[in-house]
Amino acid sequence: MAIIKAPVEGVFYTVEVFKTAGPTADTTRVYAHLERNGKARKILVLDGENVTVGKIIWNNPRQATICLDGGITDVFRNEVTLIVGNSVGDSETIHHQLREDCTATTPPSK
Repeated sequence: MAIIKAPVEGVFYTVEVFKTAGPTADTTRVYAHLERNGKARKILVLDGENVTVGKIIWNNPRQATICLDGGITDVFRNEVTLIVGNSVGDSETIHHQLREDCTATTPPSK
């Protein structure tokens, strides 16, 4: 399991790979987590077969790009809201983009 910290306190991702034996495909799941004031919450962001997460890039504190190096995506949530309490500071909303190739750092010029 890989852990990727966010620029926001208490927010992080886990990338979990479940290996299978035989002819079935491996499963990869990416979860967004919020831990704050002794409470925790996690939500599934991505689930797929033979998916390799190359990296997760933070575009700003509440928007991330998940870069894939192949596989088949079964579930992808472009927005998640994690809530661990009743006050405004007890929740975070994160927006996601999914890209297959994140090797280019700038868009091609025309």
